[in-house]
Amino acid sequence: MNNPQLSAMDAQKAATEAGFPQSAKYLVAQLYCDLDANAISPATTLAELHKRYDYVDAEQLKTALQLAFRLTVAVNGGVVVVSDGDTGKIIDQFPMPATPGGYGGRSPLGLGLSSMTAMLDRRRRYYNARDFFLHVHIMPTAKYTKSQGQHVEQLGELLLTYKGWDKKVEDLDVPFPDDMPFLEREVRCSYSPHQGYVGFDGERWRCDW
Repeated sequence: MNNPQLSAMDAQKAATEAGFPQSAKYLVAQLYCDLDANAISPATTLAELHKRYDYVDAEQLKTALQLAFRLTVAVNGGVVVVSDGDTGKIIDQFPMPATPGGYGGRSPLGLGLSSMTAMLDRRRRYYNARDFFLHVHIMPTAKYTKSQGQHVEQLGELLLTYKGWDKKVEDLDVPFPDDMPFLEREVRCSYSPHQGYVGFDGERWRCDW
């Protein structure tokens, strides 16, 4: 970034707006600057980072990291991580460029859905399984190993959680989207913090965001 001092001030302001106490807002700024300088990696475990920032407790560090990560992604872009909610393993990762509006120029839900369906197209084992549990998060750009799904879940920004069933819509007690006539009655059911439960076609559903 062109002005790291301004970036630190912005991070302090964001921490204040998020309700951090006076002492903690400087931690957010420090983490933000350390990430920008590559002094720390977003892929480093929380336990390892706690050794570096041992003047705060682990829970406060976790909360500060979550905010610092969001600020970093907003400025520099990041990576969308799709992980298996049952195994805790990372399945796929997609770059997300920095854009003025954030989220790669898409809505948070649209970005999450398109990344998830891209993963299903690339990983046919999951697509054909029909019964799976996925998380989609945003993290700062880094090299995340397959085993770091829980790390991403701890610190990343959740876009959506998706549960697939091989059942009919009536069995799920989910309102069928009647304004989408191209869908059939065999559905998967997705849940997102933005829209709640929504039914989708289990065979031909795609996202065009």
